[in-house]
Amino acid sequence: MLLPGLFPTSLFLLSCLFNSYIVRANEKQAVFTGKQQRDGVAILPFIVAGLFGQDGDQDADGAFAAEHEAERAAAVASADAAGYDADADDDAAAKVGKNFVFNWQAYHDVWGDTPMHVAVTSMFAEYAVLYARIAGRTTSAVPPAMTMAEGLAMDEHAKMFVTKFVTPILGHIASVKLHKLLCHVADAIQWHGNVQNGNTAENESEHKADKPFYARTNKEASAFTRQLVRHAHGARTILARHAEEDRAAAASWRATLAERATAAAMAAGDAPAAHGGAAAAAAAVAGAVGGEPAPHGGVAVDAATGGAAAAAVAGAVGGAPAPHGGVAADAATAGAAAAAAGLACGAAPTVASAAQAERNRKQNKRVYNAARVSLRDLASRPDLANVGALLNMAADHHVRVPTRTPIEARFDCETRERQLLRAADDYLGAPWYDAVLYHPCADESRLCIGELRAIVRGSKGDAVVLVAMQVVPAEPLCPFAARGCVRLKWHVADNASDVTLRLVPADHVRRLALVVPDFADLAHRRGVDADLPAMDGPLQDRLDMRFFLNVVFPWDVK
Repeated sequence: MLLPGLFPTSLFLLSCLFNSYIVRANEKQAVFTGKQQRDGVAILPFIVAGLFGQDGDQDADGAFAAEHEAERAAAVASADAAGYDADADDDAAAKVGKNFVFNWQAYHDVWGDTPMHVAVTSMFAEYAVLYARIAGRTTSAVPPAMTMAEGLAMDEHAKMFVTKFVTPILGHIASVKLHKLLCHVADAIQWHGNVQNGNTAENESEHKADKPFYARTNKEASAFTRQLVRHAHGARTILARHAEEDRAAAASWRATLAERATAAAMAAGDAPAAHGGAAAAAAAVAGAVGGEPAPHGGVAVDAATGGAAAAAVAGAVGGAPAPHGGVAADAATAGAAAAAAGLACGAAPTVASAAQAERNRKQNKRVYNAARVSLRDLASRPDLANVGALLNMAADHHVRVPTRTPIEARFDCETRERQLLRAADDYLGAPWYDAVLYHPCADESRLCIGELRAIVRGSKGDAVVLVAMQVVPAEPLCPFAARGCVRLKWHVADNASDVTLRLVPADHVRRLALVVPDFADLAHRRGVDADLPAMDGPLQDRLDMRFFLNVVFPWDVK
């Protein structure tokens, strides 16, 4: 998450809120995963702003006049008090002197009259920016080559973070990790070539394939590792050999089918050219559906399949329907039709029907998570009261509403990667509605922000129903706006009584976005213990909320 040993007391105070924000309250796990810790770096500054923000309206003028006196009084009162312990590197206790006095002079030399809560929030925000520069490479499958200038710029950024933020605010910290950040970032880049080597997520993910083989070991500490590796490598070798044999068998069977088709065409060589075309059509049908070998060396088919194949071939040569529902043809045509029936199998009788069957199979596979919901029921969900008018459908009309849909996300670096959009009213006991960046009216020059409320599946593909958001001015001295984060609120049209809904084709969604609440504004209006307004809560409470588009979150593009 953050540098281990850095800001330990702050992390302890933030643990309750931070845990529930990164990991759902009902998700049981002993510790954070590495990815959850990395994700938390970009979210923690916004939580800090809510916990340590200003109390009431203040300005920078004279903000510290009373704090100097309070600090001196606290120092005198604590002259005989015991110091306090805080966790440090390697679980060692760092003793803080009982006569500790904050160095206001060092703070003012760097920050002037900037309020303390702004400086503290800026420190966490700047660390998120610094980490994003590093993690932006560890989350790229093929990172671009790092230039010398870029490596040195990252080194200067790390030094600035320590000298401008950490030392004036927290004082001198004797930490090996902080020393490395101050003095050895450029050295690490030079020695390791790139900073992607610092991410072990890909290597650790490979353990999933090997762990099941632990059950085949004797569980003895001195021997089970070697046994587990032997079983895992052996299983992969056997699976690879089977896959190669399957490919060879499939190629051999295709060659056999081709030979049989050629033999059938040659057998019909004395027939008219049209009949030869029928034999070729029969071979094409057989190749399209892929027959299975029968004991006599032909292809096993049932009567219905054989009749269908015969009818298909007879239709190709222009045969007329017979009274019994078959096709009338001469002896040569009948022989070609019989050959076609012998080569066809129990799948679809024509290429077109085979393709249609494949489309139906894929469609059936896609709708397993798409419930059939009436517009009346869909309109009962939060913010979807006007969904019927948006879709131009009656209340008794039914639509397919999946909980997720894939898109090809497009990043600013031109990377394209598959992402899943989710809109579920109940996922592990809580709603899950993704925020997205999208192009309104397919206009690539414009980029808007919204939060999904539903996904609708139609004949032309999936579309998302989202609540639009609009940009609002940031507060003065806002450390997030200074670092590129955009402040937002829910969009409400003029003379409207509800939030604005928009229907956007999934193809017009650019990628997922991370939108976080403005905890500082919420704490200022309703107190630090206030909860976020519920989705079905009073509309005005929700309209009063402010949010930030988190631009320092390093998306994983692997």
